Amino acid sequence: MCLSTILEAKISRIVLGARHRRVGRRDLGAYSMESLLQMMGRELEIVLGIYEAECEELRLAWKRLSGEP
Repeated sequence: MCLSTILEAKISRIVLGARHRRVGRRDLGAYSMESLLQMMGRELEIVLGIYEAECEELRLAWKRLSGEP
């Protein structure tokens, strides 16, 4: 749903700091923004690697504080 909103807002580039799978989240299966874009026949520039370690640490800290498995 979030990706659809991004596309409808005509946002052309998104910067991802961390991926779900890199912080241990597996409940989304093979889902990725790239696979969904391909399925929808849409394009979006995805920039990776910006503050990646910092974003992953923030996500992991949030996971610990929230008690998320």
